[in-house]
Amino acid sequence: MRWIVLVVAILGGLPRTVLAGEIFGIINEAGQPVPNARVVVTISNKTYTTNTDARGSYRVIVPERGKARLTVTVDSRAPSIDVFSSERGVRYDLTIVPGPEPQLRRK
Repeated sequence: MRWIVLVVAILGGLPRTVLAGEIFGIINEAGQPVPNARVVVTISNKTYTTNTDARGSYRVIVPERGKARLTVTVDSRAPSIDVFSSERGVRYDLTIVPGPEPQLRRK
């Protein structure tokens, strides 16, 4: 009984981000990283936002689990792709495919 109380006390004291999922990866276009692009993950009517760094890397903490939509905004383009969030980190390395309607494709 005491160990149950101890486990509950320890888990209750952990920061939310430790238990949250993570979506991360690199955004490229034409073989080059895309710096300073806005990355938005939308799930359960909530949004989580970050920007890519100079190497095109991004990281978003997403507490909800399940199907989400990831949108990358660069210049006036905003292609998006379905992704999934889980309690473990999920890597999505993505390439922007140019065209009249730009798309995101998984590498």
